[in-house]
Amino acid sequence: MKNKIKLIGFIALMAIIGFSMIVCNSGSGGGGSNNNNNNNNSGGGDTLTFNRTGDKNVSNPFMGTWTTTSNGWALTIIAEDTTWTYTESKGSTSYTDDGTYSHTNTTASFINTDGSTWGTATLSSDGNKATVKRN
Repeated sequence: MKNKIKLIGFIALMAIIGFSMIVCNSGSGGGGSNNNNNNNNSGGGDTLTFNRTGDKNVSNPFMGTWTTTSNGWALTIIAEDTTWTYTESKGSTSYTDDGTYSHTNTTASFINTDGSTWGTATLSSDGNKATVKRN
């Protein structure tokens, strides 16, 4: 009888631990629009290469629409004169970040609306690709 009670207690403990592992958030993902958290597939800190879609702007080489995909997510940066919007989407799920940016020659620094640094970008020699390092 004593061994059965220990066995039932052990099974209950394992069930609680297993359930906790299933329902606990690992810290990735989450959020909704304009969350400034780089929520996609690989989170912040990644480096991605975006391709220009459309014509180059001579006075501002970063201005325009830039796209790529990563782990099934469609990623888009739309850079206006001094503002940018970043969208990542997969199916019906999407996240958006936005802010301002400044550039010198082939390097740009992107700042979120909350003032934190979102990332940096470096243009390829032909100006049609941008390597983006997100913070």
